Amino acid sequence: MTTTTTTTTTTPTPLQPGEEHPPDYYSVSLVEGHLDIRLNGGTSSHRIMSSAKYNDGYLHSFFVIKENRKVTLKVDDREVNGTRLDRGSQVVSGPDTGGLYFGGVPEGIDAVTMVGSSRALKGCIRDVIVNNRVVSFSRPVKFKDVYIGRCADLPPTAMQGMEGDMKEIDSCQPPTQHTVEYKALKFGDQLESYVMVPMNPRTFKKNFNISFEFRTYYPNGLFFIGSNIRKKKTQTISAQLRNGRVIVSLRKHNKKGPKDTEAISPPGLNTGQWRKVMIEKVRKRLHLFIDNQLVKKVKAPRKMNVGRALFLGSLPANIVIPDTMQETETLRGCLRNLKINGEDFEIPNNRRRDHIVGVGQCFASVQPGSYFPGDAYAIYSDDFNVGSLLELRLEFRTWELNGIILSVADPQGTSLSVELVNGAVLLSVDMGTGHPFSARVGLRNKFSFCDNMWHTVKASYIKDSISLRVDDYREAYGFNGSGNDKGTLTGAPFYVGGLPDTALQGTLMSRENFKGCIRNIVLNSERRDWTDMYRLQNVLLNACPVQ
Repeated sequence: MTTTTTTTTTTPTPLQPGEEHPPDYYSVSLVEGHLDIRLNGGTSSHRIMSSAKYNDGYLHSFFVIKENRKVTLKVDDREVNGTRLDRGSQVVSGPDTGGLYFGGVPEGIDAVTMVGSSRALKGCIRDVIVNNRVVSFSRPVKFKDVYIGRCADLPPTAMQGMEGDMKEIDSCQPPTQHTVEYKALKFGDQLESYVMVPMNPRTFKKNFNISFEFRTYYPNGLFFIGSNIRKKKTQTISAQLRNGRVIVSLRKHNKKGPKDTEAISPPGLNTGQWRKVMIEKVRKRLHLFIDNQLVKKVKAPRKMNVGRALFLGSLPANIVIPDTMQETETLRGCLRNLKINGEDFEIPNNRRRDHIVGVGQCFASVQPGSYFPGDAYAIYSDDFNVGSLLELRLEFRTWELNGIILSVADPQGTSLSVELVNGAVLLSVDMGTGHPFSARVGLRNKFSFCDNMWHTVKASYIKDSISLRVDDYREAYGFNGSGNDKGTLTGAPFYVGGLPDTALQGTLMSRENFKGCIRNIVLNSERRDWTDMYRLQNVLLNACPVQ
């Protein structure tokens, strides 16, 4: 048998006056903090006690293991005591009628001599397993004065020490301001994200130099490309990040065959820090500099003709990538300080006819994590199936008391959500009965989770039970006490950070979108990048602003 700290007793039906109790029984009690196990197999009673106390307000697991006549008590995976039954007590039989009681026994049942304490338990019980069978509290035969489905708030004395390191703050901690990087361009937050800069066709013909700075956490992305395709002749210049390396390519393909030049930097440049790239071609030599250090020198064509336009960040959807190039990815990060042949290319420039699509501003200082400004949401999947099991993990940072973290709901009424409600994290599930059940993690200081610091959420849903943990605080639980479920969530959009106006609210307490940053979303052991999600609305990818 295994469970958490509890009192458990097996007894028969109420006794008639003068009738003796049957000889077989077992019980687990808490006596002044010690675990007290009592058994009787028909010949004599036995008692096992723990030397340590467990009335500290924390969850503890214990195992009572009986192998033939040997009985062992384990607490928190450590063997703490044991005994050996008499030869005639090898089998402890349960009664044909009666029941398995938790937390206490009903009136009219005489169990005083069978238990260490006849006082009802004040605390929580969960995860009961008897002979490898899970005992579910969702469909009890009878209960009284018990909160089925959640662990009641512990008294202040039990909470002491749990939040001793909590900051004493009396309000949320919003950032003073989000400083924007002057003249920097942010690419990758929209489906199409690029800048087209008109160029003189002689710019890259012979000798040239081009420099810029970039910042990204992603390993792949296009910095720039210029290409001239005429019949069977193709000439291309490009610079991109591939697997964390800067790769500069000069390609000339004609009837005589291909002439390809590549200069490749060392890896590890996608650190989220600004890095400077300079590309210099002098006659038949191409030089690549990273942070003012020469990292590669290769042979190059003497002349190039790459057309009249240079694209930054990515290519428009209606332009086909030359066959001579590998598929490129959109840059998801920032560019600044573009210089070509000694000229500053400020973007936009009224003297040129720059074409800008899906490009925004860069925050001066960022860290990994996508930013939700309050009008944003992501659709993880438009056809998500929760099934009978869901495990999720994510991190959030906010300066608001309320906000949607995630939600999935279908028209049949089944739904699941995680949200901030007045400073507490709330996990809620409705199996289509109209009677949702939830697990809540809230601290005495309601501003603890809106302190503009990262917090980790771990949640799980298994059939009719849920669990929720935030950081290292006490885990919370919820159970479907209605005794009825109509089904599981199937084929519904899975929203992160907010909802569109047309989406179902489901179990959410409000429709207030999240404001802050979210990162490292893992569902059922699958980590999905923001770029792989079904749709993004105003989400700033991997650009979580910091002071």
